Amino acid sequence: MYTIELKLDTRGYDEYLEKKFKYGYKLKRALVNYFNMQENRRVNSDKYKELAGRMQELNTLQDKAKDTKDKNEKKLLKKAYKGLSEELKQGWIELNDSYGLGNGKFVDYKKLGQASVMYERYASEGIINWSTFENMAVDTKKGYLKRKKQADSENILKVPRYVDFNTLWYRKCNNNITPDGLRFGKRGNYIIFPYVFKCTDEIRFTYALERQKIAWYGIKRTLDRHNKWMYSVLIVFGEVPYGMPESPIKQGKLVVSVDIDKLAIKTVNVDTEEEVFFDIANDFGYSDKLSYYDKKLEESRRQSNPDNYNLDGTVKKGKRTWVRTKNYNTLLARKRTLWHKIKQSRKERFHSIAKDIVLSCDEIVVIKEDFKALQKRKDFNPEEMNWNDSRKQRGAEIMFNAPYEFIVLLKQKASYLGLKYSETTLKK
Repeated sequence: MYTIELKLDTRGYDEYLEKKFKYGYKLKRALVNYFNMQENRRVNSDKYKELAGRMQELNTLQDKAKDTKDKNEKKLLKKAYKGLSEELKQGWIELNDSYGLGNGKFVDYKKLGQASVMYERYASEGIINWSTFENMAVDTKKGYLKRKKQADSENILKVPRYVDFNTLWYRKCNNNITPDGLRFGKRGNYIIFPYVFKCTDEIRFTYALERQKIAWYGIKRTLDRHNKWMYSVLIVFGEVPYGMPESPIKQGKLVVSVDIDKLAIKTVNVDTEEEVFFDIANDFGYSDKLSYYDKKLEESRRQSNPDNYNLDGTVKKGKRTWVRTKNYNTLLARKRTLWHKIKQSRKERFHSIAKDIVLSCDEIVVIKEDFKALQKRKDFNPEEMNWNDSRKQRGAEIMFNAPYEFIVLLKQKASYLGLKYSETTLKK
Protein backbone atom coordinates (compact mmCIF):
# COMPACT_ATOMS: atom_id res chain seq x y z
CA MET A 1 0.00 0.00 0.00
CA TYR A 2 1.15 3.54 -0.67
CA THR A 3 -0.24 7.05 -0.39
CA ILE A 4 -0.56 9.85 -2.92
CA GLU A 5 -1.09 13.36 -1.51
CA LEU A 6 -2.72 15.97 -3.73
CA LYS A 7 -3.46 19.56 -2.80
CA LEU A 8 -7.06 20.75 -3.14
CA ASP A 9 -8.50 24.00 -4.43
CA THR A 10 -11.05 24.80 -1.68
CA ARG A 11 -11.71 28.45 -2.45
CA GLY A 12 -15.16 29.44 -1.24
CA TYR A 13 -15.66 26.26 0.82
CA ASP A 14 -13.14 26.65 3.65
CA GLU A 15 -15.94 27.05 6.20
CA TYR A 16 -17.54 23.82 4.97
CA LEU A 17 -14.36 21.82 5.61
CA GLU A 18 -13.61 23.67 8.85
CA LYS A 19 -17.02 22.58 10.15
CA LYS A 20 -16.16 18.93 9.47
CA PHE A 21 -12.89 19.22 11.40
CA LYS A 22 -14.55 21.12 14.23
CA TYR A 23 -17.15 18.42 14.83
CA GLY A 24 -14.62 15.67 14.19
CA TYR A 25 -12.46 17.13 16.95
CA LYS A 26 -15.44 17.16 19.32
CA LEU A 27 -15.96 13.46 18.61
CA LYS A 28 -12.28 12.72 19.22
CA ARG A 29 -12.41 14.55 22.54
CA ALA A 30 -15.57 12.64 23.55
CA LEU A 31 -13.87 9.33 22.66
CA VAL A 32 -10.79 10.12 24.76
CA ASN A 33 -13.01 11.08 27.70
CA TYR A 34 -15.04 7.87 27.30
CA PHE A 35 -11.99 5.58 27.47
CA ASN A 36 -10.57 7.54 30.43
CA MET A 37 -13.91 7.22 32.22
CA GLN A 38 -14.08 3.47 31.56
CA GLU A 39 -10.52 3.02 32.83
CA ASN A 40 -11.38 4.92 36.00
CA ARG A 41 -14.45 2.71 36.54
CA ARG A 42 -12.40 -0.43 35.91
CA VAL A 43 -9.69 0.49 38.41
CA ASN A 44 -12.21 1.43 41.12
CA SER A 45 -14.39 -1.68 40.69
CA ASP A 46 -14.58 -4.42 43.34
CA LYS A 47 -13.54 -7.03 40.77
CA TYR A 48 -10.33 -5.12 40.02
CA LYS A 49 -9.45 -4.88 43.72
CA GLU A 50 -10.13 -8.60 44.14
CA LEU A 51 -7.91 -9.53 41.19
CA ALA A 52 -5.15 -7.17 42.36
CA GLY A 53 -5.20 -8.84 45.78
CA ARG A 54 -4.99 -12.32 44.24
CA MET A 55 -2.03 -11.17 42.13
CA GLN A 56 -0.13 -10.78 45.41
CA GLU A 57 -0.97 -14.41 46.20
CA LEU A 58 0.43 -15.37 42.79
CA ASN A 59 3.69 -13.51 43.48
CA THR A 60 3.96 -15.20 46.89
CA LEU A 61 3.60 -18.64 45.26
CA GLN A 62 6.28 -17.76 42.74
CA ASP A 63 8.69 -16.65 45.50
CA LYS A 64 8.05 -19.82 47.52
CA ALA A 65 8.70 -21.99 44.46
CA LYS A 66 12.05 -20.24 43.94
CA ASP A 67 13.15 -20.53 47.57
CA THR A 68 12.13 -24.12 48.36
CA LYS A 69 14.61 -26.92 47.79
CA ASP A 70 12.19 -29.81 48.17
CA LYS A 71 11.43 -31.11 44.66
CA ASN A 72 7.95 -32.42 45.51
CA GLU A 73 6.96 -29.19 47.20
CA LYS A 74 8.39 -27.15 44.30
CA LYS A 75 6.35 -29.24 41.87
CA LEU A 76 3.15 -28.67 43.86
CA LEU A 77 3.83 -24.95 44.14
CA LYS A 78 4.43 -24.65 40.38
CA LYS A 79 1.19 -26.51 39.67
CA ALA A 80 -0.73 -24.20 42.03
CA TYR A 81 0.97 -21.18 40.44
CA LYS A 82 0.00 -22.29 36.94
CA GLY A 83 -3.62 -22.91 37.93
CA LEU A 84 -3.97 -19.58 39.71
CA SER A 85 -2.24 -17.80 36.82
CA GLU A 86 -4.71 -19.18 34.26
CA GLU A 87 -7.64 -18.29 36.52
CA LEU A 88 -6.41 -14.71 37.00
CA LYS A 89 -5.72 -14.32 33.29
CA GLN A 90 -9.30 -15.24 32.48
CA GLY A 91 -10.52 -12.93 35.25
CA TRP A 92 -8.61 -9.95 33.84
CA ILE A 93 -9.94 -10.67 30.34
CA GLU A 94 -13.54 -10.77 31.60
CA LEU A 95 -13.03 -7.57 33.63
CA ASN A 96 -11.55 -5.67 30.68
CA ASP A 97 -14.22 -6.91 28.27
CA SER A 98 -17.00 -5.86 30.64
CA TYR A 99 -15.81 -2.23 30.35
CA GLY A 100 -15.09 -2.42 26.60
CA LEU A 101 -11.34 -2.32 27.20
CA GLY A 102 -10.33 -5.74 25.90
CA ASN A 103 -7.15 -6.27 23.86
CA GLY A 104 -9.02 -6.74 20.58
CA LYS A 105 -9.05 -3.83 18.13
CA PHE A 106 -12.81 -4.14 17.56
CA VAL A 107 -14.87 -1.19 18.84
CA ASP A 108 -18.66 -1.11 18.84
CA TYR A 109 -19.22 2.49 17.78
CA LYS A 110 -22.82 2.30 19.03
CA LYS A 111 -21.70 1.73 22.64
CA LEU A 112 -19.28 4.58 23.27
CA GLY A 113 -21.37 6.72 25.60
CA GLN A 114 -21.76 10.38 24.71
CA ALA A 115 -19.53 9.95 21.65
CA SER A 116 -22.08 7.57 20.06
CA VAL A 117 -24.93 10.02 20.69
CA MET A 118 -22.91 12.87 19.19
CA TYR A 119 -22.03 10.77 16.14
CA GLU A 120 -25.68 9.90 15.46
CA ARG A 121 -26.57 13.60 15.45
CA TYR A 122 -23.63 14.61 13.24
CA ALA A 123 -24.26 11.72 10.82
CA SER A 124 -27.92 12.71 10.42
CA GLU A 125 -26.75 16.19 9.40
CA GLY A 126 -24.24 14.75 6.91
CA ILE A 127 -21.21 16.17 8.73
CA ILE A 128 -19.37 13.00 9.82
CA ASN A 129 -19.21 9.67 7.97
CA TRP A 130 -19.49 6.42 9.94
CA SER A 131 -16.08 5.17 8.70
CA THR A 132 -14.45 8.38 10.00
CA PHE A 133 -15.93 7.88 13.44
CA GLU A 134 -15.02 4.18 13.47
CA ASN A 135 -11.43 5.00 12.52
CA MET A 136 -11.17 7.56 15.32
CA ALA A 137 -12.61 5.07 17.83
CA VAL A 138 -10.16 2.32 16.81
CA ASP A 139 -7.17 4.71 16.96
CA THR A 140 -8.23 5.95 20.40
CA LYS A 141 -8.50 2.41 21.71
CA LYS A 142 -5.09 1.56 20.24
CA GLY A 143 -3.64 4.52 22.12
CA TYR A 144 -5.23 3.30 25.35
CA LEU A 145 -3.95 -0.27 24.89
CA LYS A 146 -0.46 1.04 24.14
CA ARG A 147 -0.43 3.01 27.39
CA LYS A 148 -1.77 0.01 29.32
CA LYS A 149 1.21 -2.08 28.15
CA GLN A 150 3.65 0.48 29.59
CA ALA A 151 4.70 -0.50 33.10
CA ASP A 152 4.62 2.95 34.73
CA SER A 153 1.67 4.38 32.79
CA GLU A 154 -1.54 5.61 34.45
CA ASN A 155 -3.51 4.48 31.37
CA ILE A 156 -4.94 7.98 30.95
CA LEU A 157 -5.16 9.44 27.44
CA LYS A 158 -4.66 13.12 26.72
CA VAL A 159 -7.06 15.11 24.58
CA PRO A 160 -5.12 16.37 21.52
CA ARG A 161 -4.94 20.06 20.74
CA TYR A 162 -7.32 21.32 18.09
CA VAL A 163 -4.43 22.45 15.85
CA ASP A 164 -2.96 18.92 16.02
CA PHE A 165 -6.19 17.30 14.82
CA ASN A 166 -5.31 17.31 11.12
CA THR A 167 -6.80 14.32 9.27
CA LEU A 168 -10.25 12.81 8.69
CA TRP A 169 -10.18 9.31 7.16
CA TYR A 170 -12.85 7.66 4.97
CA ARG A 171 -13.31 4.19 3.51
CA LYS A 172 -15.92 2.51 1.29
CA CYS A 173 -16.50 5.94 -0.27
CA ASN A 174 -14.36 5.41 -3.37
CA ASN A 175 -16.89 7.11 -5.65
CA ASN A 176 -15.86 10.40 -4.07
CA ILE A 177 -12.41 10.14 -5.71
CA THR A 178 -12.98 11.25 -9.29
CA PRO A 179 -10.52 12.19 -12.09
CA ASP A 180 -11.61 15.82 -11.75
CA GLY A 181 -11.47 16.24 -7.97
CA LEU A 182 -12.66 15.17 -4.56
CA ARG A 183 -16.43 14.97 -4.31
CA PHE A 184 -18.53 15.66 -1.19
CA GLY A 185 -22.26 15.83 -0.63
CA LYS A 186 -25.39 13.85 -1.46
CA ARG A 187 -26.50 12.72 -4.89
CA GLY A 188 -27.65 15.64 -6.99
CA ASN A 189 -26.01 18.19 -4.67
CA TYR A 190 -22.28 17.58 -5.02
CA ILE A 191 -19.35 19.80 -4.12
CA ILE A 192 -16.17 19.02 -6.10
CA PHE A 193 -12.77 20.26 -4.94
CA PRO A 194 -10.35 20.25 -7.92
CA TYR A 195 -6.85 18.78 -7.49
CA VAL A 196 -3.76 20.97 -7.74
CA PHE A 197 -1.13 18.82 -9.50
CA LYS A 198 2.61 19.34 -9.18
CA CYS A 199 5.43 17.70 -11.19
CA THR A 200 4.53 14.05 -11.88
CA ASP A 201 1.53 13.95 -9.51
CA GLU A 202 -0.98 13.82 -12.37
CA ILE A 203 0.76 10.88 -14.07
CA ARG A 204 1.03 8.88 -10.84
CA PHE A 205 -2.57 9.61 -9.86
CA THR A 206 -4.04 8.80 -13.28
CA TYR A 207 -2.07 5.55 -13.47
CA ALA A 208 -3.23 4.47 -10.00
CA LEU A 209 -6.87 5.50 -10.48
CA GLU A 210 -7.20 3.51 -13.72
CA ARG A 211 -5.46 0.32 -12.56
CA GLN A 212 -5.63 0.05 -8.76
CA LYS A 213 -8.12 -0.10 -5.91
CA ILE A 214 -8.49 2.61 -3.28
CA ALA A 215 -8.19 1.35 0.29
CA TRP A 216 -8.68 4.62 2.16
CA TYR A 217 -8.68 8.33 1.55
CA GLY A 218 -8.35 11.18 3.99
CA ILE A 219 -8.72 14.96 4.16
CA LYS A 220 -5.61 16.58 5.61
CA ARG A 221 -5.18 20.20 6.66
CA THR A 222 -1.96 22.11 7.29
CA LEU A 223 -1.37 25.60 8.67
CA ASP A 224 0.67 27.82 6.36
CA ARG A 225 2.92 30.69 7.43
CA HIS A 226 -0.09 33.04 7.48
CA ASN A 227 -1.98 30.76 9.92
CA LYS A 228 -4.42 29.77 7.19
CA TRP A 229 -5.54 26.17 6.73
CA MET A 230 -4.48 24.54 3.48
CA TYR A 231 -6.27 21.30 2.51
CA SER A 232 -5.11 18.20 0.65
CA VAL A 233 -6.38 14.68 0.03
CA LEU A 234 -4.45 11.51 1.01
CA ILE A 235 -5.37 8.58 -1.26
CA VAL A 236 -4.18 5.12 -0.16
CA PHE A 237 -3.82 2.62 -3.01
CA GLY A 238 -3.37 -1.08 -2.38
CA GLU A 239 -0.79 -2.08 -5.03
CA VAL A 240 2.63 -1.16 -6.44
CA PRO A 241 3.10 2.57 -7.20
CA TYR A 242 3.85 4.00 -10.61
CA GLY A 243 7.54 3.74 -11.57
CA MET A 244 8.32 0.62 -9.51
CA PRO A 245 9.12 -2.61 -11.41
CA GLU A 246 7.32 -5.83 -10.57
CA SER A 247 10.56 -7.60 -9.55
CA PRO A 248 14.09 -6.57 -8.40
CA ILE A 249 16.61 -5.73 -11.10
CA LYS A 250 19.60 -7.37 -9.34
CA GLN A 251 20.06 -10.47 -7.22
CA GLY A 252 21.92 -10.84 -3.91
CA LYS A 253 21.69 -10.16 -0.20
CA LEU A 254 22.12 -6.61 1.12
CA VAL A 255 22.84 -5.72 4.75
CA VAL A 256 21.54 -2.25 5.65
CA SER A 257 22.72 -0.64 8.90
CA VAL A 258 21.82 2.73 10.40
CA ASP A 259 24.94 4.46 11.69
CA ILE A 260 23.76 6.85 14.42
CA ASP A 261 27.20 8.36 15.07
CA LYS A 262 27.71 9.31 11.42
CA LEU A 263 23.98 9.70 10.76
CA ALA A 264 24.21 7.62 7.61
CA ILE A 265 22.77 4.52 5.99
CA LYS A 266 25.40 1.90 5.15
CA THR A 267 24.69 -0.96 2.75
CA VAL A 268 26.96 -3.99 2.34
CA ASN A 269 26.52 -6.50 -0.47
CA VAL A 270 27.21 -9.94 1.02
CA ASP A 271 28.43 -11.39 -2.29
CA THR A 272 30.77 -8.60 -3.41
CA GLU A 273 31.41 -7.00 0.04
CA GLU A 274 30.88 -3.62 -1.59
CA GLU A 275 29.99 -0.82 0.87
CA VAL A 276 27.86 2.20 -0.02
CA PHE A 277 27.04 5.08 2.34
CA PHE A 278 23.95 7.28 2.02
CA ASP A 279 24.10 10.49 4.05
CA ILE A 280 20.93 11.32 6.00
CA ALA A 281 22.49 14.15 8.07
CA ASN A 282 22.56 16.71 5.26
CA ASP A 283 19.92 19.18 6.46
CA PHE A 284 20.68 21.93 3.91
CA GLY A 285 21.04 24.49 6.71
CA TYR A 286 17.60 23.81 8.17
CA SER A 287 18.91 23.07 11.67
CA ASP A 288 20.58 26.50 11.90
CA LYS A 289 17.33 28.19 10.85
CA LEU A 290 15.37 26.21 13.45
CA SER A 291 17.83 27.25 16.15
CA TYR A 292 17.41 30.87 15.07
CA TYR A 293 13.61 30.68 15.36
CA ASP A 294 13.83 28.91 18.74
CA LYS A 295 16.06 31.70 20.04
CA LYS A 296 13.76 34.45 18.76
CA LEU A 297 10.65 32.71 20.15
CA GLU A 298 12.22 32.42 23.59
CA GLU A 299 13.23 36.10 23.54
CA SER A 300 9.70 37.15 22.55
CA ARG A 301 8.16 34.91 25.21
CA ARG A 302 10.36 36.34 27.95
CA GLN A 303 9.74 39.95 26.92
CA SER A 304 5.96 39.46 26.89
CA ASN A 305 5.76 37.41 30.12
CA PRO A 306 8.35 38.77 32.60
CA ASP A 307 6.19 37.82 35.62
CA ASN A 308 6.37 34.12 34.67
CA TYR A 309 10.14 33.89 35.27
CA ASN A 310 12.29 33.83 38.40
CA LEU A 311 15.26 36.14 38.90
CA ASP A 312 17.65 33.37 37.77
CA GLY A 313 15.76 33.02 34.47
CA THR A 314 13.92 29.79 35.25
CA VAL A 315 10.18 29.43 34.71
CA LYS A 316 8.04 29.84 37.83
CA LYS A 317 6.17 26.75 38.98
CA GLY A 318 2.39 26.57 39.11
CA LYS A 319 -0.36 27.75 36.81
CA ARG A 320 0.60 30.65 34.57
CA THR A 321 -0.98 32.71 31.81
CA TRP A 322 1.15 33.25 28.73
CA VAL A 323 0.76 36.25 26.43
CA ARG A 324 1.45 35.52 22.75
CA THR A 325 2.13 38.65 20.74
CA LYS A 326 1.64 39.11 17.01
CA ASN A 327 5.40 38.87 16.50
CA TYR A 328 5.48 35.57 18.44
CA ASN A 329 2.70 34.06 16.33
CA THR A 330 4.47 35.18 13.14
CA LEU A 331 7.72 33.52 14.22
CA LEU A 332 5.86 30.38 15.24
CA ALA A 333 4.15 30.19 11.84
CA ARG A 334 7.49 30.58 10.05
CA LYS A 335 9.03 27.83 12.16
CA ARG A 336 6.06 25.57 11.43
CA THR A 337 6.43 26.21 7.69
CA LEU A 338 10.14 25.39 7.92
CA TRP A 339 9.32 22.06 9.58
CA HIS A 340 7.00 21.24 6.67
CA LYS A 341 9.90 21.89 4.27
CA ILE A 342 12.23 19.71 6.37
CA LYS A 343 9.81 16.80 6.40
CA GLN A 344 9.13 17.06 2.66
CA SER A 345 12.84 17.28 1.79
CA ARG A 346 13.64 14.35 4.09
CA LYS A 347 10.82 12.26 2.64
CA GLU A 348 11.95 12.82 -0.95
CA ARG A 349 15.56 11.93 -0.04
CA PHE A 350 14.46 8.77 1.78
CA HIS A 351 12.30 7.69 -1.16
CA SER A 352 15.28 8.02 -3.51
CA ILE A 353 17.65 6.07 -1.21
CA ALA A 354 15.12 3.30 -0.49
CA LYS A 355 14.36 2.87 -4.20
CA ASP A 356 18.09 2.52 -5.00
CA ILE A 357 18.43 -0.15 -2.31
CA VAL A 358 15.41 -2.33 -3.22
CA LEU A 359 16.37 -2.37 -6.91
CA SER A 360 19.89 -3.67 -6.17
CA CYS A 361 19.07 -6.94 -4.34
CA ASP A 362 16.44 -9.60 -3.67
CA GLU A 363 17.00 -9.89 0.11
CA ILE A 364 17.43 -7.14 2.72
CA VAL A 365 18.68 -7.49 6.30
CA VAL A 366 18.33 -4.29 8.39
CA ILE A 367 20.54 -3.81 11.45
CA LYS A 368 19.14 -1.00 13.58
CA GLU A 369 19.72 0.43 17.03
CA ASP A 370 17.16 0.87 19.79
CA PHE A 371 16.11 4.41 18.83
CA LYS A 372 13.79 4.82 21.81
CA ALA A 373 16.61 3.99 24.22
CA LEU A 374 18.92 6.47 22.48
CA GLN A 375 16.29 9.20 22.79
CA LYS A 376 15.91 8.78 26.56
CA ARG A 377 17.32 11.68 28.51
CA LYS A 378 20.41 10.75 30.51
CA ASP A 379 20.91 12.43 33.91
CA PHE A 380 24.00 14.59 34.25
CA ASN A 381 26.25 13.50 37.12
CA PRO A 382 29.12 16.01 37.59
CA GLU A 383 31.11 13.55 39.71
CA GLU A 384 31.26 10.92 36.99
CA MET A 385 31.27 12.83 33.69
CA ASN A 386 31.56 16.28 32.25
CA TRP A 387 28.90 17.88 30.12
CA ASN A 388 30.51 17.03 26.78
CA ASP A 389 30.88 13.35 27.72
CA SER A 390 27.18 13.16 28.56
CA ARG A 391 26.26 13.77 24.92
CA LYS A 392 25.65 10.06 24.39
CA GLN A 393 21.98 10.82 24.23
CA ARG A 394 21.11 11.48 20.60
CA GLY A 395 17.47 12.43 20.93
CA ALA A 396 17.67 15.71 18.98
CA GLU A 397 19.64 14.18 16.09
CA ILE A 398 17.36 11.15 15.86
CA MET A 399 14.24 13.32 15.89
CA PHE A 400 15.61 15.61 13.20
CA ASN A 401 16.98 12.91 10.87
CA ALA A 402 14.23 10.31 11.59
CA PRO A 403 16.14 7.07 10.81
CA TYR A 404 13.16 4.94 11.81
CA GLU A 405 11.06 6.72 9.20
CA PHE A 406 13.57 5.54 6.60
CA ILE A 407 13.38 1.94 7.85
CA VAL A 408 9.56 1.95 7.63
CA LEU A 409 9.76 3.33 4.09
CA LEU A 410 12.38 0.74 3.09
CA LYS A 411 10.23 -2.09 4.43
CA GLN A 412 7.25 -0.74 2.50
CA LYS A 413 9.16 -0.60 -0.81
CA ALA A 414 10.59 -4.08 -0.22
CA SER A 415 7.04 -5.41 0.11
CA TYR A 416 6.16 -3.96 -3.33
CA LEU A 417 8.72 -6.24 -5.00
CA GLY A 418 8.22 -9.23 -2.70
CA LEU A 419 11.78 -9.07 -1.32
CA LYS A 420 12.89 -11.09 1.69
CA TYR A 421 13.10 -8.64 4.58
CA SER A 422 14.30 -9.01 8.20
CA GLU A 423 15.35 -6.68 11.03
CA THR A 424 17.82 -7.00 13.89
CA THR A 425 17.93 -4.57 16.82
CA LEU A 426 21.28 -3.93 18.50
CA LYS A 427 21.15 -3.90 22.30
CA LYS A 428 23.61 -1.83 24.32
